[in-house]
Amino acid sequence: MKVDFPENARILILEGISGSGKTTLKGYLKNSLKGRKLYEYTEDDLLLGWKQVHIPHLSVVRIAYFKIFLDYLEKKLADEPDCLILLERFHLTAKILEWEYENDFENNYQLVLSHLKQLPVHILIAKLKPFEIRKRMMHRERTAQWNQFIKEKLVLRGYDDLEKLSIEQQEAYFRIADEQDIPYSPIHVEIDK
Repeated sequence: MKVDFPENARILILEGISGSGKTTLKGYLKNSLKGRKLYEYTEDDLLLGWKQVHIPHLSVVRIAYFKIFLDYLEKKLADEPDCLILLERFHLTAKILEWEYENDFENNYQLVLSHLKQLPVHILIAKLKPFEIRKRMMHRERTAQWNQFIKEKLVLRGYDDLEKLSIEQQEAYFRIADEQDIPYSPIHVEIDK
């Protein structure tokens, strides 16, 4: 796998649907960036884990946290000019997976975007080919809790087909990335050979 991003990018954000290869991509990046000072934040660190997604009113906390977190990252970059920051999911996932849109979510989200655009960010969006989506939906996390999460997700989104929802969400990552005009690259991560 070859992953290119601009030399001046100091915050790398990994985005994509479940099973698209974000964890594999993260492992590749960490290996290829050995020798660099790297700060890594998981989706759970960023309140975007699958176990957190449907907690009522979490979007309010998440967006407030993102604002504080970006201030922290900006200071970290200023204090350590040689460091890189790796985020497993961030603003695109917050937008795509949000299901409440409460408490002035959109206006607060736009403030997060405005701040993010001022930072040296590059987004890597893991992309699956349509025929891979069904195969990858049988992700390694298959537990009773995961299966319950999927059922809730389908009901909340008004779908009865996880494959269709996943395809539409993958398209949304790229559509929203285009609209937001933050530099990004699609990355096809081969997991099964």
